[in-house]
Amino acid sequence: MKSKTVPKDSTVETMLAIGKMKNPAGWLQRIHHRMVLSERQPCFVRIGVDGDGSRPSFKIVYDENGIEISQINKAYDYYGNASFRYDKSVNGSGWSLVRSDISEVEILLEKISSKI
Repeated sequence: MKSKTVPKDSTVETMLAIGKMKNPAGWLQRIHHRMVLSERQPCFVRIGVDGDGSRPSFKIVYDENGIEISQINKAYDYYGNASFRYDKSVNGSGWSLVRSDISEVEILLEKISSKI
């Protein structure tokens, strides 16, 4: 069983700081891609916090009349594939309490890409 090391208030930046991903730049690119393709703008990303941070899932959310809605009621795995296989519900408690917007993702992508 993996030890849980992901804080409930994690953001995209937190996941990079944990430092367990093998390809963090690819993960950021996949998040950015899904955000750009989102049917609603502005959109935000929440990170799955049930694991150890090595392959975090994510979901795209947006606000509708002041209520947060998950995009098409699905989540994405680490590789950016739509996934329904998680035990947690897309709208359940396995997600970060804090969300990140696309500008945060773009800033982190720029930082991490300059290190490659």
